[in-house]
Amino acid sequence: MRGNSANATCRVKVSPTASTDWSTAADLTPPQTCTGSTWTQFSGTVVATGTNMTLWLDGQTGGTGLNKAACFDAVTVTCAGVPPKPLRFEAVTLLPQRQLRLVLNGEPGQNVTIQRASNLVNWVLVTNLANPSGMLEFTDLTTTNGLRWFYRAQSP
Repeated sequence: MRGNSANATCRVKVSPTASTDWSTAADLTPPQTCTGSTWTQFSGTVVATGTNMTLWLDGQTGGTGLNKAACFDAVTVTCAGVPPKPLRFEAVTLLPQRQLRLVLNGEPGQNVTIQRASNLVNWVLVTNLANPSGMLEFTDLTTTNGLRWFYRAQSP
């Protein structure tokens, strides 16, 4: 970005809703500004609320504000991927014969590792499961010995 004169000041803002109303525009993180008429690279982050955004360049010169102008050149917008849905336990049910059913919800297509411990220190792998739909049920058939068990689930 650059201004049109040596005493120009420019600021980049983005409307995360793709609005054309300046009042919806937010500064990038960190805020991006430049002073002068030389080209200055900028980079920042804003969280979009949809699939489109409006990019603003606000420029102002010193003095009367005449010839208020600023320029973009070769703007590249990179959108970070949506973070995976966090893995969480949705339900735990004690079944007959002290078997335990776990219902988990997570990112579809991610494999899930379930571990168990009796003391929260020494974790043992119970199973690895595919999670094609995002909702996963697992029944632990080996909990009949009367110990207290703790479970954790991990997904890459």
